[in-house]
Amino acid sequence: MKLYSILFLAALALFSCKKEIEESNSTSFEQPSTKDYLITTAGSYWVYDNYKVDGNGVETSLNTLDTIKCLGTEVIEGKEYAVFYRSFNPYFNLYLRDSNGYVIDQHGKVNFSMNKVGEVFSSREISGLINEEVKVASVDQDLSTQAGAFETVHIEAKYSYLDGTTFNACGGQSVALNTYYTKGVGKVWMEYGYIVELENTCSYRVRKLKEYSIAK
Repeated sequence: MKLYSILFLAALALFSCKKEIEESNSTSFEQPSTKDYLITTAGSYWVYDNYKVDGNGVETSLNTLDTIKCLGTEVIEGKEYAVFYRSFNPYFNLYLRDSNGYVIDQHGKVNFSMNKVGEVFSSREISGLINEEVKVASVDQDLSTQAGAFETVHIEAKYSYLDGTTFNACGGQSVALNTYYTKGVGKVWMEYGYIVELENTCSYRVRKLKEYSIAK
């Protein structure tokens, strides 16, 4: 197995090695603001149901819940970031802020953008074996979860081997993991995967928003 040492591909799904986007006052066209999708109020929380999806698209509930909480804001090197606790990665908080249409972490890595719909906004190599490309697939995707019906921004992260070999037992040359954001709410759907499952059984996992509360 080519990438047995990499266990949790989802942790990499929406991050890139791109340097922080420089602040600019000029834009070539009017576009939706990422600030509407990044919730920064302390006390806001999101609860997700977990499912496993097999190679035929059949979902099975894993009967587990994950939670994300906004802990407030923190200033790092003069910039204010929203701080998030994640139950599925409890030892490392996530720090995010908007930078001219790109949501970045404290290292300048891009988490989310609505710039250049349909074009790759982030790409990198992982461990010298896998190529990752992330793009905004659409900005008006309808999606429903237990928490409600949403119009979402669809972010697609695609993975393929650098040497062009098939990615999984189903013969696919690549695998795509999708995340969906909704205005005023944040993430409503997050796909992730373990490399063993992705390669051997063509299956992946998804977190679907079950309930949420946005603090005022």
